[in-house]
Amino acid sequence: ITRMTLDRAGQRLATAGNDGELIVWDLAARQKLRAWREDSLPVLSLAMSADGHWLASGSTIPPKGVLDLQNAATEIKLWDAATGNESASLAGHYG
Repeated sequence: ITRMTLDRAGQRLATAGNDGELIVWDLAARQKLRAWREDSLPVLSLAMSADGHWLASGSTIPPKGVLDLQNAATEIKLWDAATGNESASLAGHYG
């Protein structure tokens, strides 16, 4: 786990890491609610909406499969935290 974020009420926690797995936790029940993988890319940033419904993750996409952060593209994905379904994707630029 390299990234964590809480909803405003402090009831749900989302975690992510270098393996690309995103997990939403119910803190009161101490249970995993949902887990899914984001293309096996490391998640470099993570944010949750105040109501806990949306989760945004940021990753770096290496060009042609080579990890070269100088020439990598960035991507932000918006997820439905309850289902793990991707709702939107915003691709950045290389360089």
